[in-house]
Amino acid sequence: MPAFVPTSRYYQGSVIIGNKMYFLGGIVNSGKGTNGLFYLDVSLPFNSANPKWTDLTSVAPIPVNSAFASPCVGGSNKATIFLFEHHKTNNDNSTTIVTFTFDSITQKWSTPTTTGAPQTREYMRAVIDKNGKIYINGGFEPYKTQKSYNSTFIFDSSSLSWTNGSNAPIIRSAYTATLLSNGLIVYIGGTNDDPIAPNPALATLDTNSMPYKWSAKQFNSVYAPPPLAYHSAQLVGDYMIIAFGD
Repeated sequence: MPAFVPTSRYYQGSVIIGNKMYFLGGIVNSGKGTNGLFYLDVSLPFNSANPKWTDLTSVAPIPVNSAFASPCVGGSNKATIFLFEHHKTNNDNSTTIVTFTFDSITQKWSTPTTTGAPQTREYMRAVIDKNGKIYINGGFEPYKTQKSYNSTFIFDSSSLSWTNGSNAPIIRSAYTATLLSNGLIVYIGGTNDDPIAPNPALATLDTNSMPYKWSAKQFNSVYAPPPLAYHSAQLVGDYMIIAFGD
C-alpha cells in the first residue's frame, strides 16, 4: 500500500500532542473546506525528505468541512483537541462559535454542550493557559457584519462555559497568538483589511528585553522558502515546521 501523502491546502489548523503534529481541515484544490484529519510523526530522528504521515480521516473525520477555524490542545491529560468552528454539524453556517473536541487517545470526536457561546468568528487563533482557560481575540465575523473585531472571548475547558474578556487595543484577524512562559499572550501580525505581504518576511521579537525588541532576519539564499501565507507553524525541539499555505 502506498504511503499517505496529503494534498496541498491552506487555512488549515495544526497542533502538537506528544510526538505527533495534527493537521485539521483547510482549503484544498477544490476551493472548499475539508473534513480531513492527519498527523505527522515528528519523533527523532525526523526525516524531512520522507516524513511519516498518517491519515485519520477514514476513522475520525472532522464533523464538518473545516477551514479558517482554530484548534487548541487541552484537557486533563493534554490529549484533547478543541476545535472552534463557524459551522454546525450539518455544515450550515452558525451564528455562534461551535466547539468540537477530539480525544487523541480514543480517536473520537464529540460536540459538547457549552454555555454563553459568543458570536461566530473565523481567522482567529486560540491559546490555552495552565488553568485550562482558552483565549480567543478578535477574528472575522463572516456572515452578518463581515468585519474584524477586537473583542476577547474566554472558554473554560473544564466547565465548558464562555465569558467575555477585555477588548484589545487593535482590531485584528488572521494573526498568530503565542503564550509565553510568564503568562503573557503575544499577538503578532494579522489584518483588518485586504492582506498585504509583510516586509521583512522574517522577524524576531526578543521578549527578554523590556521593551520588547524587534529584529529583521534574512533567509539563506540557497534555502529561502517562497512567500507564504495562510500556513501553519509549530515548534518541535530546535526546529520550526512550517506546513502548507499559499
